Amino acid sequence: MSWLDRFSHGADVAKWKLSQQRRLLKIQGQIGDIEKNIIKHKGSLIELVMSMYSHGKLDDQDIVQICEDILKLQEHVRGKEEVAAEIKREKPPE
Repeated sequence: MSWLDRFSHGADVAKWKLSQQRRLLKIQGQIGDIEKNIIKHKGSLIELVMSMYSHGKLDDQDIVQICEDILKLQEHVRGKEEVAAEIKREKPPE
């Protein structure tokens, strides 16, 4: 194989690798889009279940327990946010 043939072969391999990477990136982007859509639907489901729970229309005890846990965690976050706000209001020593 002459140097010109090797060079040509190397260029062909590089073009193929570039094409492969482009295809992989495209598929990975599509996967990311689908995963974002899944997260969006999960968020909608959570909102619906929490709304049903807050209106007393949810009777599945497992889901009710999860909703109660979420509410406790949300209260915990609010408490931590209040502590953070207090720390921000602290004055340095004079």
